[in-house]
Amino acid sequence: PQQDLGGGGGAEEENYTYEEDSTRAQWKTRWHFVVGAIGSAVGLGNLWRFPFLVYRYGGGPFLIPYFLALVFVGIPLLILEFALGQSCGGGNVVCWGALHKRLRGLGLAAVYAGFVVVTYYNIIIALSIFYGIFSFSKHLPWVATNPPADPSERAAANVAASDAFFSEKALHLAADPDLPGMIAAGNLIAAVLFTWILVGLIINNGVKSVTNVVFWTVGLPCVTLIVLIISGAALPGSLDGVRGYLGTWDMSKLADASAWSSATSQIFFSIGICFGIMTAYASYNGKRMSAVKDAIIVSSFNSFYSVMAGFAVYAVLGNLALTEGSSVESVMVAGPSLAFKTFPIALAQLPMGAKQFFCILFFGTLFFLGIDSSFSLCEAAATALHDSCALRHLDQRMIATIVSVFGFMCSLLYTADIGYYLLDVVDHYTNNLLVVAIGFLYCISATWLYRLDEVEEKIGPTGKHALGIHNAAWLCAIIVGNVVGFAVDPKFFYVGPILAVVIVLVGTLSAIVVAMKKPSGSKDEERGAARPANPSSATTKERVVLVLLGPAEMLRNDLNRCILALYDANIHPWTIHIAWSIVVKYITPTVLSIVFSSTINDLAREGGYGGYSIGYQLFGAGVVFVGLLLVVIGVAVPDALDVWVDDVRESLFIITRRRTPGR
Repeated sequence: PQQDLGGGGGAEEENYTYEEDSTRAQWKTRWHFVVGAIGSAVGLGNLWRFPFLVYRYGGGPFLIPYFLALVFVGIPLLILEFALGQSCGGGNVVCWGALHKRLRGLGLAAVYAGFVVVTYYNIIIALSIFYGIFSFSKHLPWVATNPPADPSERAAANVAASDAFFSEKALHLAADPDLPGMIAAGNLIAAVLFTWILVGLIINNGVKSVTNVVFWTVGLPCVTLIVLIISGAALPGSLDGVRGYLGTWDMSKLADASAWSSATSQIFFSIGICFGIMTAYASYNGKRMSAVKDAIIVSSFNSFYSVMAGFAVYAVLGNLALTEGSSVESVMVAGPSLAFKTFPIALAQLPMGAKQFFCILFFGTLFFLGIDSSFSLCEAAATALHDSCALRHLDQRMIATIVSVFGFMCSLLYTADIGYYLLDVVDHYTNNLLVVAIGFLYCISATWLYRLDEVEEKIGPTGKHALGIHNAAWLCAIIVGNVVGFAVDPKFFYVGPILAVVIVLVGTLSAIVVAMKKPSGSKDEERGAARPANPSSATTKERVVLVLLGPAEMLRNDLNRCILALYDANIHPWTIHIAWSIVVKYITPTVLSIVFSSTINDLAREGGYGGYSIGYQLFGAGVVFVGLLLVVIGVAVPDALDVWVDDVRESLFIITRRRTPGR
């Protein structure tokens, strides 16, 4: 069942008893939890970003890096969050505080990142409400009133009308981002207010109220997607669109490093990891649920929905290309431009009655996809607040009100005439820098530092030096590999990885040699010196495993004991496998470091993001800085976050560890 990393028959034995928190709310059933997690994972990016990336990077071949990223980044981190949430019975701050009190800041940084996202995410949901209301109009306002007969002229007129409606009617967008008039869009404010009120009502009683809506908010987008796929398949030109989606196989696109980086980013962001959501949701689970099985189900459904959404999108875009006499490539865009500019034009080409129906259906799908992710992000924040000593006495409705009111006030920033520009910048910096950095630190903290002192003790007197050399070598390899790889000419990018591999091999072998050293005895004893205390009884094989995977295996074994009750030696088919330790310790952080470095390299090469002025760049960087500052405060001044101290929940995985002498 579980490998004993202690080594030797004289090792101490650990017995575990569990203290269930009977006062904490629970999901009605396991499937309520799974469906709720699916709703959080499946969001707007599945519909408007994934299909674009597939088309951009050669069609079908993009699925190769995409599913590799799912296996080596998405599922391992989701298992970690599910297992921690279930084991600790608390939100993200409590979970990471359970690993070490200096990691509370890391847990808080993830919740902060999620709250930053929801403040602008609700703007997109509000836009879907705004567009949905206008979908009832006899004449859809995002297309030309009297379009020319010529297809190319008609296409240009519709694009102009759609741009005008989006920029002027919906957003009151400033023509120049550097010359704002600070005029708020009144209609948008009303829609944002409605969104926040709805989110507040959904989370007003915590997971108990969320349980009542998850099947609706997840089920309806699935039904509407099926309707869009079937209806889109019947449109003229739909086959050309689908052929452009997955029918082409340009394998040369895989030579582009950005294809692999984009695939990893899509998996990382769309699943919703490192926002504190999944730990919060899992904290309301029973202790013995299988985190591995649930993580595979949730992440697989998320990817399945993404692939199927592409068929719906490209069927409609194929029809639009045929109508306008253009190519699918010319009408393909990503992000809000696809949802609120191009796709509405495409739906407006349908016959009278049908176009109104499908516009309502499409914007309804956007709304339900968004609202699920929105209230899950808010629930992560509400759970963190409710877990704190300072606010635990407050009713959950009061905490939901605090989160909603404060969130609405923050969202008002994005309703100004420069709000959409700010949204674009904050979204890029938060998702591509802050959240990726948090994911990297998750891996390092969980698999490099967990119970590190015990691992050192089990290796022996040289354990501290061996682990120090090994960890320093890996960290140095990551830094050198990325710096050199992105600094040299792209043709010689391989130089960075080669240097990294050399550093890792030298460092790892040196660490193993140090771990194998026996404590000096003869000369010291001749001088009357005592032998080192507590010499290790670990075998050579065990010392090697401890150097390579010690903290990661400690964590894996503790999680398995807690969530699967393996302390009674029963074998369960859904245990967290040793492969998880290897992936999360070595592969996942390496991949995330490359994504992070790629973003930094792009920002340096282009002088910032999107051509925005220095003020916008500083605003986005400031959002990242605050999140990383929370991590630093947690490490440097852990007592500053004592408001989240909980002697019950922060005791390791709600377990009492008793050490009894070995026989």
